[in-house]
Amino acid sequence: DKMIGAVRLEQKRVKKNTNYCQIPPVYELLIDTCYPRIRTEFDVASDPYGHEDQFTPTATGFISSFGGMRFVQDIDNEATPEAVIDILRGLRNSSWIDGQTREVTVIFTVYNPAADLFCNVLIEFQFLHTGGIQTRATYRTISMLRQWLLLTPSRTFFPADLSHKFLFAVELIFLVIVLGMVIAETRQLIRLGWVPYISSVWNMIDFLNLSLFIIFYFYRFFFVTLVSLLNFRPPPDTYSEFRYMSELTYQSQNLTAFNCVLTYMRMFTYLQFSTRLSQLTHTLTEASEDLVGFLFMFLLVFMAYAFSFHMAFKMDVESSNPTGFARPLRTRLISPRASPPNPANLAPRVPSD
Repeated sequence: DKMIGAVRLEQKRVKKNTNYCQIPPVYELLIDTCYPRIRTEFDVASDPYGHEDQFTPTATGFISSFGGMRFVQDIDNEATPEAVIDILRGLRNSSWIDGQTREVTVIFTVYNPAADLFCNVLIEFQFLHTGGIQTRATYRTISMLRQWLLLTPSRTFFPADLSHKFLFAVELIFLVIVLGMVIAETRQLIRLGWVPYISSVWNMIDFLNLSLFIIFYFYRFFFVTLVSLLNFRPPPDTYSEFRYMSELTYQSQNLTAFNCVLTYMRMFTYLQFSTRLSQLTHTLTEASEDLVGFLFMFLLVFMAYAFSFHMAFKMDVESSNPTGFARPLRTRLISPRASPPNPANLAPRVPSD
């Protein structure tokens, strides 16, 4: 694997002393600052901080500040371990992480030529408002879809062969078929009217299925736009943003997975051409009201148990912080004689070269 561009440390900070994080008057002399959790993007702080405001925010969104203002530190991917340690030590000595820190994310992208795939890696450290740190790692692979790169200048970086051109032709034919089915469904909607049209379950499945196909192709065209704006050969000290392209690929796959179920459900309509096979659809139609009633009763009982267990156990101390690090930390706070946890046992070891 080859790392593409620099490694980015990205910090999300919260505004202090907001309306829903006010200190009671009885504790005003004991507590001077309240650091809440981040509820919406409006709670994210973007004010410079540090010694003489040395840390300033950076727009990390794809379009200007859309996506939020973050405090970032880029690290050269060719830097020596000693240089990286010096950078991290400097951030620690300058209090880059303080009480307002709510999330620190390590972001980088690697490319594997054997698999012809990019992998965008996000390692998140969430500083919970209740105390402790919760970690999460996300690995999202990105296929370049070389058949669609034929429409972008990036086709010189990732040349397409005959198989990719064939796939591109097949996808265009499928797009034409989808557009033809959309036109036919629109004519049926105009002919029947809204009320008779939505009264049929199969019409609603057709409408949702075709709508998701159109959204999928919008994702495809937006993916092409992102690829055309992306820098595939950045210098080692320059960060290249693959995150939004990986997120788009991930959401597109989820959309396709759900639409696959709808596509196979539409095949039930073709069973009506056979007398024996049409009995299945006829039985489902006759039992639809009973099935809806059963699902409603099942969800009612399920939600009753869910709410009852939540109300019974939400006051549990363990549920206030589900992190593994918080358990030995609370043990240390309750029993000062207990030995502190060994940090080497709390994080997995990374083998060296």
